[in-house]
Amino acid sequence: MGNEGNEDNEENKGPGRIPGRERKGGPADPGSTKQGGTMMSREPSNELQRLAKWAGWSYLLIIITSILSLVVLGGRYTVMGDSAASVVKMFEHPGFVRANAVYEVLMFSAVIVLAVLLFQLTAHLNATIARIALMLRVAEALLGYLGVILTLGILYSAWDGSPDNGVGALPVLLYDLKDLTYKVLMVCISLGTILFLFVFHRARFLPHWLTIWGMLAFALMFVSSPMQILGLKAGVIVNGIAAVLTISFEVVIGAWLIVKGVDTGAVTDRGISRSKER
Repeated sequence: MGNEGNEDNEENKGPGRIPGRERKGGPADPGSTKQGGTMMSREPSNELQRLAKWAGWSYLLIIITSILSLVVLGGRYTVMGDSAASVVKMFEHPGFVRANAVYEVLMFSAVIVLAVLLFQLTAHLNATIARIALMLRVAEALLGYLGVILTLGILYSAWDGSPDNGVGALPVLLYDLKDLTYKVLMVCISLGTILFLFVFHRARFLPHWLTIWGMLAFALMFVSSPMQILGLKAGVIVNGIAAVLTISFEVVIGAWLIVKGVDTGAVTDRGISRSKER
């Protein structure tokens, strides 16, 4: 009985001790917190790595197909800074417009999947921030669906003979609303991504250089959106820089999550230390 009591006291000593950092030259006891902590955290850790890989594939799928869609489909009927000319091209290429609309529905559905995966990765770290980030990314997808509806509305709106390059006032109005919708959408994606990355950064789930890169890139996108809404010419330049930074970031974070996953060691160590303090 006396020996058992001493063993219990030994296990409870050192609340700040991190597993794997026991006395130099001395192996950890078989029944120590290290073994228990590792066994307890193995399943959750494996689950987090699985979620991270799915999130990585989602990132790559969304960003690569978005670029292809913009080049192959959207580029056929978009005239930068000229709503009426863009509407004319949409009427000239209705097949491309409908194909892009179908793609965007699928893409924004994938955005919701990615948002849920990121929420599952971060909810146990900071439930409040993760929940707000999830809502922002879902709002992004809902605004995207609205943009698709407005796009199809342009095709099905009648020409009324107004002088705007032969295009009616209604299609141009719908196009301007669609354009505004996508600019507001960029605010949602920026804030949602920054919040998710902030949780990743605090938990050290990803390298600091990667999370800082992402937060700065999306902060730049967040700034560019209201600038464009207000019609500031500098907004186009800022948005172009933000686009390069965010696209390259999403490719890198997608590949990182697939190959490296997330580093759960720091979180596990802190969680075990807190449990020992109790």
